Amino acid sequence: MILLNQLLKSIGAAEASNHFHFLTKKEETCAYLVSNLGINGKLCPIFHWNAIWHHRIAVEISAQLFEDSDKIAPIRESLKVYRENYNRMYSTMPLRSNKSFSYYLGAIALDAINEEYNEKNFKTFYRITKHLVGDGAFIEGSHYSLFCSQSFDRIRSLLQSFYKENILWKDLCEVMEKLEDWQRIISNNEGVIASIGDSWYEKVEPSDKTGMFSYKDMTVHKNKRWTIVRNHRKSPWALHEHPHLTEVLVAKDDEWIVQGSGMPSYKHIMSNPIRWRRPRNHFYIEPSFDFIWLWRLCKSTNKVRMITLNEDDVSVYDDGFLTIRWPFEGNYEWKTNSNEVTFKYKNGSFKVRGNIDNVKKGFSWQSTSYRKFKKVDVIRIEGRDLTTIIK
Repeated sequence: MILLNQLLKSIGAAEASNHFHFLTKKEETCAYLVSNLGINGKLCPIFHWNAIWHHRIAVEISAQLFEDSDKIAPIRESLKVYRENYNRMYSTMPLRSNKSFSYYLGAIALDAINEEYNEKNFKTFYRITKHLVGDGAFIEGSHYSLFCSQSFDRIRSLLQSFYKENILWKDLCEVMEKLEDWQRIISNNEGVIASIGDSWYEKVEPSDKTGMFSYKDMTVHKNKRWTIVRNHRKSPWALHEHPHLTEVLVAKDDEWIVQGSGMPSYKHIMSNPIRWRRPRNHFYIEPSFDFIWLWRLCKSTNKVRMITLNEDDVSVYDDGFLTIRWPFEGNYEWKTNSNEVTFKYKNGSFKVRGNIDNVKKGFSWQSTSYRKFKKVDVIRIEGRDLTTIIK
């Protein structure tokens, strides 16, 4: 009967999300969920397209029981059954995505709260984390990096108490600290993190670090006023991935002037995938063949846009014949005698110089928060050896 529930009668993502939020607000108890839904398998679907909320419930139950251990004894046997059912769930491993991270985080949390060590679960979680974090720049982008780091922080105390003698534990903590350091480095002075991958405007504690920070996927230039993320994506295949390629993201003081397009929600992207996956939705150099599928083939190319970062301005250098795209507020001035185009966007003033052949208008779409988005006017400038100065 339990297996049948896990296969056919498990709760869906929306219902699991409701249970998770009720649990965090203390409107439902761990005992209720474990004894009514956990032991009969309804919290643990074997196959589910997006079981993250089921994983988060396991993490939250483990965290709350660790914080109030007196609540464990009355449900100890049910908790063991819940753990056994959870271990039968399917994860997105070997894709090694945020979904497999959250699944194995739930697994090692339930192992810890039941005081039953499972070496396979812990080593698999360690390998997934090392792969996703890499050199610090999370391969699935900023939003999913926050989801993973915040989930890990929620359960860190329990994991520390149970796994502190494990030889991999210290290295795992260092990997997560490296991830959180990257999140702060790619944020502006207010702590709003750069929109990389499927994401939107989210906040972290801002960093006071300045200088140039090099990663496989990007280089970050940072001083007291500016945060510049210079992308040169070279990551392996990732489930939630955008064609950032040579895209340059620009923050001035407390405002992002040039942000990534992000993704407002699965619902919006699946209803209109061409809108959100179209190459011209991004501010990278426009290639000769601008087809929607080519970016996955081109992402490993080592094309670098040079950056000069000063106190009052930023310069972006593009050599050769190409087309560049920037957001703008609908009006521009093209001085053909001096080969110069000027325009404004948000709190930034743009000036593009070089051998300019043509200027056209376009548009892109950008997520602003969960399920919210806006249409952005874009200027397309075609020419040779172009320099963009942003003040």
